[in-house]
Amino acid sequence: AATTTGEAHSPAAEGEAHAGEVSVARGELETRRCAGYEEIEASTGITFVVVSLFGGLLCYHVLAWVPLPYTALLMAWGVILGIANEAGAHWDKLAQGICLWENIDPTLLLAVFLPVLLFGSAFAAHWHTVRRQKWGILLLAFPGVLLGTGAIAVLVVYTFPYDWSWTEALLFGAMMAATDPVATVAVLGQCGASERLKTLIEGESLVNDGSASVVFFLMQAWVEGQTQTAGAAVRIAVQLSLGGAAFGVAVGVVTTTWLRTMFDNRMAEITVTLVAAYGAYTVADELLHVSGLLALVALGTWVAAKGRHRISSRVDPPLRAVWELLEYLANTLIFVLAGAIIAGRIWNSEHTDESLIRPS
Repeated sequence: AATTTGEAHSPAAEGEAHAGEVSVARGELETRRCAGYEEIEASTGITFVVVSLFGGLLCYHVLAWVPLPYTALLMAWGVILGIANEAGAHWDKLAQGICLWENIDPTLLLAVFLPVLLFGSAFAAHWHTVRRQKWGILLLAFPGVLLGTGAIAVLVVYTFPYDWSWTEALLFGAMMAATDPVATVAVLGQCGASERLKTLIEGESLVNDGSASVVFFLMQAWVEGQTQTAGAAVRIAVQLSLGGAAFGVAVGVVTTTWLRTMFDNRMAEITVTLVAAYGAYTVADELLHVSGLLALVALGTWVAAKGRHRISSRVDPPLRAVWELLEYLANTLIFVLAGAIIAGRIWNSEHTDESLIRPS
């Protein structure tokens, strides 16, 4: 018809049409993949958890000889699951489980995992070493995070092709400024680095989670159009950071006092720490509107410093084992889920070269 009417399709037009078709097809694929996730059976979420933990076990035990950090192997396992799912593997239960976890309420996800990760890490830290390193930790966690946020924002504005505003670039910088110490500390341990250096990195990573979240909330308000003066921003930052830390210490005082009344009561003493961690985060974040992250760090540090000798000697080893196991499980699920989501988003992105990922 185009030939009879004297019209001709240029290669550019055909290319644009093909790109549009690919984009629509990928959009439809992604929509179908997680369509109606509200109706997915909850048991499929357990399927994803089991497969993730199985992969974590392989990475932790079978692949222990691989010269890569545990979290990097977990991410690779998640990417493999995500690619297999997108490539059409007939894993309906697993695919539905990935969709269920991918669409979970972010607030619920944070409320489940953050108390385990932050309190567990702070509680496991060596208090005497942390106390000697406190000024270095605070310097890296507060001015260091601000400098890192600004440097990343400059990089984004002048090199990324997204035409972001400075507030959007600073928001991205705040997200990227917080560091994850798991892989770094693992490498330092293999290199025989000093305990002081490992403690400095771990301590800074704990505190910078809270400081970066404060910067993130401030930048998020500006991106959403909420105008506020410099004085109001400083007041909010102080309220979030100091308020969260103060509340964490208050909960820590109550927790250590309660532990003092117990003796060789394993279930009760372990439960007290769990209730304290989850209760502190929930009350700080939902009711007091202060930093729940800094509240957890302050709580864990206080219990490690003041409550260690108040935990029964026979209860201390199993209590630490419980928190170590919870940390391991949380890290495993988070990194596998991140890998699966990243693989799915790249696979369905309109910017991905189809010939690189799909068979002809």
